[in-house]
Amino acid sequence: MIEIFEKKGMSHEDSELVVKTMSKYEEFFVDIMMTQELELQVPEDDHVTESFREGVIMFSSFAFFGSLPVLGYVIFPSFFPEMSDNELFGCACAVTGCVLFLLGSVKSTFCASNWFVSGVETLLLGGACATVAYSIGQIIKEYIKT
Repeated sequence: MIEIFEKKGMSHEDSELVVKTMSKYEEFFVDIMMTQELELQVPEDDHVTESFREGVIMFSSFAFFGSLPVLGYVIFPSFFPEMSDNELFGCACAVTGCVLFLLGSVKSTFCASNWFVSGVETLLLGGACATVAYSIGQIIKEYIKT
């Protein structure tokens, strides 16, 4: 801690005095050490409750948005039973693209970005990830066949 205060312009003697004084107040000193030395955020008093709440929200979002593309495989065959596997896959890809765009647009309400830009960004990033995952699956499928 002394070195940090010296880097910020304090003399060595003043830095020692400040650290010695702060160390008398354990909770305060730990908070300062976390933010200044370790560059960590000090957790709020209700961090367990808040972490649980954020986890539930994350799981719910994942379950909801993750199930929507799969519903394309359930809904389209019931309305269009004559669809081929390739057409069904194309529809599932289209539904996935729409869901990714929707997810990005919803995300923009929680950050300072335009809804359209955020939607396109999420669509492109999610589409790239899905393409990579699909390609890896195809490669593995070819190796398993032989």
